[in-house]
Amino acid sequence: MTSDWSSEFPGLQTSTYLNSCAHGLLPRRARRAIEAHLDRWEGAPDWGEWTASVDAARKAFARLIGAREDEIAVQANATSGIAAVMNTVPRGRIVTLDVDFPTSGFVAQRQEARGVRHEHLRDGVPRADTWATKAKGAALACIPAVASFSGARLDVAGFASRAKEMDVPLLVDGFQAVGTYPIDVRRLDVDFLVTGVYKWLMAPAGLAFLYVRRDHHARLPTTSGWYAAADAYAFDPLGELAPDARRYQYGGPSVVACAALVESLAILEEQGLAAVEAHNRALIDRIIEHCHTRKLEMLTPEAPEERASIVTFRVPDLARALAACERGRVAVNTRLGGLRVSPHFYNTAADVDRLFAVLDAA
Repeated sequence: MTSDWSSEFPGLQTSTYLNSCAHGLLPRRARRAIEAHLDRWEGAPDWGEWTASVDAARKAFARLIGAREDEIAVQANATSGIAAVMNTVPRGRIVTLDVDFPTSGFVAQRQEARGVRHEHLRDGVPRADTWATKAKGAALACIPAVASFSGARLDVAGFASRAKEMDVPLLVDGFQAVGTYPIDVRRLDVDFLVTGVYKWLMAPAGLAFLYVRRDHHARLPTTSGWYAAADAYAFDPLGELAPDARRYQYGGPSVVACAALVESLAILEEQGLAAVEAHNRALIDRIIEHCHTRKLEMLTPEAPEERASIVTFRVPDLARALAACERGRVAVNTRLGGLRVSPHFYNTAADVDRLFAVLDAA
């Protein structure tokens, strides 16, 4: 893996950026793709080229997660992808987890207006077996691949296996996972997976993707848009829905974000997600070692298989620590009453050490 990313990510030259789970850095390659798109737009807008950019992004994302292109729906954000799936549930119960980002619970709660029940489990990070006893009989269950606040990594394969045994469709929120370690939706055997692109995938906001396994393509969403039609460019309001995952789409996507994403995903593909995972894991190990040395309380599980690229820990004076990081141009975040740190492949051990030097000085 490349060791010096400062030329590709210029922000690394002026700050220590350890906040990729909130917003990833934009590569110069992606910026050049945006500028090329804007030049074409400024000169002579070409809808055919715009469509080609969207198709290229769909294909690149499908490769990233081991899916077929016809299993990918382009969305504006993760919320719209989650809503698109929940809007196919005609009756019964949707089960969500408290450790997921609030979106899944928020959208599921709105489904009660049309008679779908919502059960929000508040048991912390559950094991697949204990979760299954509560999710049994659900019309849809939602889990995060990685908990947004604590960085706890769930055993998605285990949850998917139990869900399949119970015939419960499983929707995985992959926003804090995709781009940090290899994910193969076919091997995991999940029904749905959604993610946005502006965190670990290093592209502009306004774009997300929804994976829909082929045996769910016949579901009928209660809401859709012109981009969900079998032939969107027939502009027929009474036309048939697309026969594949595209029927879960709404309106036109962010073409600018699509153009950038293709380049950002190319970088991840070149590095290899297994190498990205190993690199990020080493940085998280280093953070945990620093925390142990200073006897700081960990809020993230320490077992390697139970964490990804986010680590959250308590410091004696959170406000003072945040102020010190801001003064020292170290970008972190705060969740669960602690510091949330999220390095990516463009970070180094020196970045981690600098964070703790700043905290020590505070």
